[in-house]
Amino acid sequence: MSPLLHSPAHRRPLETPAHLRQVLYAAGALLVVIGLSATVYAVVGDDERVPRIVVAPTPAGGTDATPAPPPVGADGPGSTTWTYIDRHSGRLTTSPRQASTRVTPPLVRLWLAADFLRREFARAREPGAARLARLGTMLRDATAATEAPADELYATLGRDASLRRMIAACGLTETWPAAGRWRATVTSARDAARIGLCVADGRAAGPRWTGWVLAQMRGVRGLGDFGIRAALPAGAATGVGIANGWLLAEDEGVWQVTCLAVAPDWVLGVLTRYPRHLGLAHGQELCRTVGAALVRR
Repeated sequence: MSPLLHSPAHRRPLETPAHLRQVLYAAGALLVVIGLSATVYAVVGDDERVPRIVVAPTPAGGTDATPAPPPVGADGPGSTTWTYIDRHSGRLTTSPRQASTRVTPPLVRLWLAADFLRREFARAREPGAARLARLGTMLRDATAATEAPADELYATLGRDASLRRMIAACGLTETWPAAGRWRATVTSARDAARIGLCVADGRAAGPRWTGWVLAQMRGVRGLGDFGIRAALPAGAATGVGIANGWLLAEDEGVWQVTCLAVAPDWVLGVLTRYPRHLGLAHGQELCRTVGAALVRR
């Protein structure tokens, strides 16, 4: 079964000198840290295994940052898109093509758990220890065993009705369910960050269970523990919840890696798509590098 993939066509980029790439990378990270009004672009070059960072002006005012046209060199083998949300101001900082979509199963699993717990609380019901244990495993562990609980929740919650609730509750604008197939739901980096914010502020899981869901995200371990959080010092990383996942689309010959991180001050969503020969570790490093450039320590 071919997953739903959406990716813009790519042109061969112009080369950027190595010393200039380093200067631009540092400038982008510095502007984000000191809070200047800027949009920072993460892009992938022909021979690079990490994104280059280019800074462009962002219009003043409003909560959504509107990117300028992509800079020269933005195209390459695959694409990396991201959105950073400042939880204090609500301001979004975005990459080019932040509205392009990918399949993102880990974000749907996160929503399904939150949707179930919120609805149980609304009915004055407790999920029970066994159910909570299964949900916790689903959120913390990136293994095949996490798929069955998600399938059960999807059916229990009305299948695509749950995903429509996600779109409405979280204010999503680039998320589309695939009828009867939660794994094929596509979303954008912008909506990925919005889902993270929706979980963090309590809209997804409600007042009773938001803290529990965030605790499971902070407890992600094993194969799923990579990406944005890995860019942080150990002391800061412990307070950051994550939801990561990956998909190898055999017929397309591409990897898709999804990274979401939720911290007390910010949310960051990163979506990648690139040729399969680069391997899973390439996508994990892309997420880590974007996190290192954008996240306030």
